[in-house]
Amino acid sequence: ENDVSLSGSISTSGSQTYNAGASLAGTTSLSGTTASFNNGIDGNGNDLSLNMSELTSLNQGISNIANFSSVGDVNLEGSIATSGAQTYGGATSLTGDTTLSGTTASFNNGIDGNGNDLSLNMSELTTLDQGISNVGDFSSTGDVSLAGNFSTTGTQSFDGNVSLSGDTALSGTTASIAGVVGNDNNLSVNFSGGTVAINGAFAGIADFIAETDASLDGSINTGGDQTYKGKTSLAGDVSLSGASVSFNNALSGGGNNLSLNSSELTTFTQGVDQIKNFSSLG
Repeated sequence: ENDVSLSGSISTSGSQTYNAGASLAGTTSLSGTTASFNNGIDGNGNDLSLNMSELTSLNQGISNIANFSSVGDVNLEGSIATSGAQTYGGATSLTGDTTLSGTTASFNNGIDGNGNDLSLNMSELTTLDQGISNVGDFSSTGDVSLAGNFSTTGTQSFDGNVSLSGDTALSGTTASIAGVVGNDNNLSVNFSGGTVAINGAFAGIADFIAETDASLDGSINTGGDQTYKGKTSLAGDVSLSGASVSFNNALSGGGNNLSLNSSELTTFTQGVDQIKNFSSLG
């Protein structure tokens, strides 16, 4: 089949299938039941909106789109690149490793990774308020908003700021988190493959639970309790403040300072070692 150039409104009562390359000659809106793009889309700087009642498959990626939106469910694979925003109103599934880049991204109905990797490279905020599941490795270079269960079979790397829009549970093998604004929501981390690296400022969290080993550097401020069930190590000077703090396993300071400001009880059940300077106001 020959390549096709699209512009304007293309509406069908049934399916749309594009086996050759598709390009946009202007702002384009597609509506119908299903849509399949088997050789990618070149947007030429134009907007693309999809309004399908069933599934849209974008299995060869898209490039040079301005703003992208999909009302229905969508399958993604490859590079999804926009110069503007990406909005996913339906359920999103990954059929292969996927990289998203643009300004902002919003997923209104969660992501099922099907064991594939997901990389986000947004210059502004990505909203993931319905969680993700079955993603392999996850990474985000920009800021993200999280809520719900955030589950990977591999690693999680958050290089930008993380904000919570609801109670959030992170699970996978290992994680690196540069900072969290909790907005009075709970946060739990449960990683099976090694130590969770918690660096920077964690503020505004309600209750915080580390189910497995954690490495701390910076400040963690909670309105409620902090519970560290695995081994805890300090990678830098650390300040903890909240209601109560419980260390259920060993705490190793690594020669760093530890400052505690708890309004209630702090519990060390397995002792501490290698702390430089220690202070507790509670």
